Amino acid sequence: MNSKKILLVTGSTGLIGSEIVSRLSGDYELVYGIDNNERSKFFGKSGSNLKTKNFLLKNIKNYKHINLDITNKKKVFNLIDLLKPKDLAHCAAQPSHDTAAKIPLRDFDVNASATLNLMDAVRIKSKKTCVVYF
Repeated sequence: MNSKKILLVTGSTGLIGSEIVSRLSGDYELVYGIDNNERSKFFGKSGSNLKTKNFLLKNIKNYKHINLDITNKKKVFNLIDLLKPKDLAHCAAQPSHDTAAKIPLRDFDVNASATLNLMDAVRIKSKKTCVVYF
């Protein structure tokens, strides 16, 4: 069992996730952020979160970035089993209603199936993790 006080933030380079990383990083030994910059696929170059990712890596000394698609159930289960975070802030989402209409199956996978994957992984692999869903 992991003895470090770990925060895991999905959507860590998005608007809400990056603020959680910035504001709570001092309360944890390690902060892991999951984000695969899928926004750049949905919204083009202007939607990219790379600047935010680089800012977090440079300025938050205990921040580690993981490029992971949270719809990948096996990888999510493996990560939760490995980290056993104390807390998990789930901020990842496909946020655009206009985009959702164009890609309904992917939108459902990102917003619903991935949330179920995370919750199931915590239920099975890390029962003491506290999850907050944004």
